[in-house]
Amino acid sequence: MIKLPTEADIETLQAFQKPHSLSIYTSYIAPTSPNNPNRIQLKNLLKEARQLLTDEKLSAREIATVLQPAEKLLDGDEFRVNHRHSLALFMHHDFFVYYRLPAEETAPSVRIDDRFNLQPIIELIRTN
Repeated sequence: MIKLPTEADIETLQAFQKPHSLSIYTSYIAPTSPNNPNRIQLKNLLKEARQLLTDEKLSAREIATVLQPAEKLLDGDEFRVNHRHSLALFMHHDFFVYYRLPAEETAPSVRIDDRFNLQPIIELIRTN
């Protein structure tokens, strides 16, 4: 089921301004084998995020704290075969939220900055 952020959610995300704010967008990939390509995609994006956080000189403990909530998604219901949506994840060591987006609307990306990358999700909301 699609879960877009509300206007209040967007305001909260825009107001969050801290170093090492991590934004991850996944795209939906239609499964063609027993392996779930969406789970694999998120796992690869998390690996990329781990490297970017390492490059930013965060400790292994800090990185684990940031990525742990997203890593838990890998083993949850979010990747059942009948779920057909993309994801937007916003993470920091003291913040985590994710949204389910329409399947065809999002390109995969990872970004670390002093604020969350909201442009893709704002464009999506404007066009829907």
